[in-house]
Amino acid sequence: MTRLANLFARLRAAGSFALAQRPEYDVDYDLLYREDAIAADPDAARRGAQADYSSVLGKRLRVTTLHSPEAELSAPAGRHFVVRITETPPADIVHWADDEFLDPYWNIEVLSGHDLVPPGVDPSWIYGRTWHIPRTAPTQAS
Repeated sequence: MTRLANLFARLRAAGSFALAQRPEYDVDYDLLYREDAIAADPDAARRGAQADYSSVLGKRLRVTTLHSPEAELSAPAGRHFVVRITETPPADIVHWADDEFLDPYWNIEVLSGHDLVPPGVDPSWIYGRTWHIPRTAPTQAS
């Protein structure tokens, strides 16, 4: 056995090998998308929402809130869900709540946290980062 293989065998036996294991998620959603984004105009908001979606498509996200037609589910303190972002229709990625706020929906597959989902509830989306287009204050004629 080589020296490196011997070292890994000893670490594994001692329970210290967990540090080298792959984490259960790729992106911590709450850290990455906690704040709303500001856009100068609707096109910039649209491009930003599409870029956000493209950056997480197929990735595993750690999230604390899921949505379904039946309910909004929040994980209790110290717990979370892990979801994979799946193909989402363009109209859901560029979903305007009104003329100031673009609120994307991203389709999901729940990978962990199933024990936090009540029977009969099928979580199917999370919200992407909100893009806000601030209204400018009207100017007064001099």
